[in-house]
Amino acid sequence: MRFPERVLALLCERDLPFTMMHASTSRQSNIVVPTDAFGGTLLRTMLAFIDGQLSMLVIGSDQRIEPRLEFEAFHGSTVKLVEPGLLDTAFPELDINALPPLGNLWGMPVYVDPSVAEMTIVQFYLGSSTDLVQMRTADLFRLVRPVVAGIAECSTIPALQISRPPAEASHAVLTA
Repeated sequence: MRFPERVLALLCERDLPFTMMHASTSRQSNIVVPTDAFGGTLLRTMLAFIDGQLSMLVIGSDQRIEPRLEFEAFHGSTVKLVEPGLLDTAFPELDINALPPLGNLWGMPVYVDPSVAEMTIVQFYLGSSTDLVQMRTADLFRLVRPVVAGIAECSTIPALQISRPPAEASHAVLTA
């Protein structure tokens, strides 16, 4: 079974509502951007070694990770962002820049920025640059059980921002 089908089966098995979207894409600065998706904020997933353990860092696509913030969020732990080339080796079935924020599928911890927890609806790539899943943030958190850590600083990358609905106070923020 292909990776997208495995994820969709997992979402159905857990009875989590989602919308599957197929987006046309354009390339800008080597980042794939959906051009006809709507609603929700696109998430960006990166890999990092935190004290030697491979982990996922998830931020909004309009954000960037600051080394100073990484250090503070992980209380002085050694944090090293993974070079993009490792994605091809570690996840050959996935397109580069299309890593979904589902670290639990690979047994790795997932850290999300608090700004993600404030989002009502999110979108993320499903392993390819054209397949997207849109779902409620609270449902994604129930599936992934991430640790919320201040790892991002807002930047100005407006081309990646799809929309940002008003935040709801009812999000369940799970911490370790």
